[in-house]
Amino acid sequence: MKKFLKFIAILVLVITICFSGWFGSSQVAKIRGRNQNNKPADITIQNPTITFIGDSLTNGYYSDANLHADSYGYRQIVTETTRAHAFNFSVGGYTSVEVLEQLQDNVTIGETNQVILAKNKQNPELTNLYGNTADPMTMEDAIRQSDYVISTLGANDVMNEILIYNEDGSFEIDKKNLRSGLTNIYNRKIDIYRQINAINPDCKIIDVGMYMAYPHVSDAFTLGMYPVLVYTEGKIFIEDPEINTSKVIVRDNIQADIKTYIDNPDDIHPNQEGYEVIANEVLKHMQSLEDEKSTS
Repeated sequence: MKKFLKFIAILVLVITICFSGWFGSSQVAKIRGRNQNNKPADITIQNPTITFIGDSLTNGYYSDANLHADSYGYRQIVTETTRAHAFNFSVGGYTSVEVLEQLQDNVTIGETNQVILAKNKQNPELTNLYGNTADPMTMEDAIRQSDYVISTLGANDVMNEILIYNEDGSFEIDKKNLRSGLTNIYNRKIDIYRQINAINPDCKIIDVGMYMAYPHVSDAFTLGMYPVLVYTEGKIFIEDPEINTSKVIVRDNIQADIKTYIDNPDDIHPNQEGYEVIANEVLKHMQSLEDEKSTS
């Protein structure tokens, strides 16, 4: 009997420790994120050339599920802060599959703009931003001219390949195919970045990470999913000096006040405040890369 009670006590202790660690990871992330958000980027970089690739985050969809002609998310903030000459090849909904196709086809900005306008026919004002559908600048030429390629890739891949959606709108992780799915995503992403590096070995590739996209499901859900998010991001976001690629982690920065930054329960995109948080971390990272270059 004593052995049994001892076993139960140890089991309860282990469960308590595991739960505390699980719960604590999200809370520590909030504190860490708030501290980082309170430190604005100190930027000396001016007039770089930047190519933007990826999905709706770089394309600039807001939490009302729309693009806006007068604003385009963190891309606009980074571009204006550094006075960059920018080329945009990011398109809402794109995964690593479509970006590989963009590279293979060597698409132009004009062709990219056509796709963006076709996806957003309900908003004719976007022609102010994406109306030049004859722009001949190709993806390869843009990369050749660029000091940086900034990318958001992986979140849509995960939603398409790792999550199982139920008829009631809920979803769950495909545990059976989790590892193989993440490996497939990683392999496509590393292929993209290797191709970019082959085009321009001097270009710095910045791989911008993910955040918890469904904070309004429940607080318990957010707490439970945070370690899964960390695990997933660690498997598909890339830090590889050999191909001049580094990653920017933004999950804690959004976690700091997640329901403020992801304010629409029916959409996964940030509002303006959320994009400012992402831009601040990207700018800090760009400056750190520049500082490392000047001291090496």
